[in-house]
Amino acid sequence: MSFKSMLTYGTLTIENVTISDIIVAIMDDFKSDMRLLSKVQHYIVPSQSRRGVKSGVVLKKEKEGMVINLYICLFSYKSILSLCERVQARVTREIEWLTGITVNKVNVYVEKMLLKQAQPLWTENVGLYVD
Repeated sequence: MSFKSMLTYGTLTIENVTISDIIVAIMDDFKSDMRLLSKVQHYIVPSQSRRGVKSGVVLKKEKEGMVINLYICLFSYKSILSLCERVQARVTREIEWLTGITVNKVNVYVEKMLLKQAQPLWTENVGLYVD
């Protein structure tokens, strides 16, 4: 599958692999907190990946734009909501700017959480999140 646009002097075709490569480069900026599933396959027993997604990126073409599905593994005790919102905003902004293709949605699926060492999520005194 590819995305095509009519330009003044011909057609522009952007292959899925190109868009996936852009997303992999974007996600590299988040590598201390999360990685695409494809980058952590050696940590995950095959049966644990419920959707059988190996690349970590699935693109779906829509009438007007695309939907991007990201399958990730988390590595930190930071807010999942906050991290995923940052990823959604960054992927949308970069893909639209680089390709000119409208991104309708960026769905993030947290498939796994791998942590090196357990850390307390709450302080004992006031019950606030410790980052």
